[in-house]
Amino acid sequence: MNTNKSRTTDCDALVRVAEAKWDAAIRDHPDLEVAITLQRRLINRSIKLISELESLGLPNWTMSTDQICIKLNAGIPILRGENISLPVDILTPALLDFCNELAQSDAKEAVSHLIDVLQQHRIDPGSLVAASLARNQHAIRTTSVHIGLSPDLVWLVAELATIPAAFVLQQKLFEPSKKSKLNSIHTAMANWNGKGCPACGSWPALAEIRCEHRDLRCSFCGISWSASILKCAYCGGHEHGIFEIIMPDREKSIYQIELCKNCQGYLKSVNVTTTTPGPLIAITDLATTDLDFTATARGYVRPELYLINGENSCI
Repeated sequence: MNTNKSRTTDCDALVRVAEAKWDAAIRDHPDLEVAITLQRRLINRSIKLISELESLGLPNWTMSTDQICIKLNAGIPILRGENISLPVDILTPALLDFCNELAQSDAKEAVSHLIDVLQQHRIDPGSLVAASLARNQHAIRTTSVHIGLSPDLVWLVAELATIPAAFVLQQKLFEPSKKSKLNSIHTAMANWNGKGCPACGSWPALAEIRCEHRDLRCSFCGISWSASILKCAYCGGHEHGIFEIIMPDREKSIYQIELCKNCQGYLKSVNVTTTTPGPLIAITDLATTDLDFTATARGYVRPELYLINGENSCI
């Protein structure tokens, strides 16, 4: 769990770490250079947005330690179901900025259609980013199909614009000023038995192994969390013959894949010497694309996100 006391992210340091990771990824995977070049632009824009939100103190939302612990103990992600006022006046231009970045890829025609829809307010930007923060993939997909947009593209653009806000929110949630409050949250986090990320409800992007300790990492809000036993990150299966870990390349033993025959889900696992900053987890995710190919070739998938009671089916 992120427990830094300062609420201000060192964005310059983030950029330096990101550049080193991208350079290493291109050296190891030159075939990913085009994708990495695009990701460079997207994440650098995201880091600037984090800085902007933090400087303005946005999103302006707080939650008491007792409320946090009650939700965690009930297995409900903290941010799910909350009425959080997002800075739409800042995030709307960000939506269009990310669209313009993606328009430089092969998806130019589809992105141009999405830009038109956003500018015509056929999709309300506020509702879009709210659905993204709520991890309501079903609502975004339903609306996208109805309008004739690519659901995956709309989900991606909304996520890119919302990730910085989610990161700032979790920084506030997990930085209580009193040690007693921090201990209470630590206890609730250690006992977390809900689905996915305890902050936002996303499935983990990957697991990081550091000093023989396994942390699940959320690429949306950026937190890490641990499970008391080694088990499937999706359904909790851990029985012998159901849950297994494979090492696709013996020469690259830092990379593994967790496979679950119960739900057919997979999760990538990477040995690290230092914990990856939350906003940069997507870099590791992209650099380990070969593990995704290995898992999907065996018939395993990353499950879709889930709805909780009361969440809307459209935006």
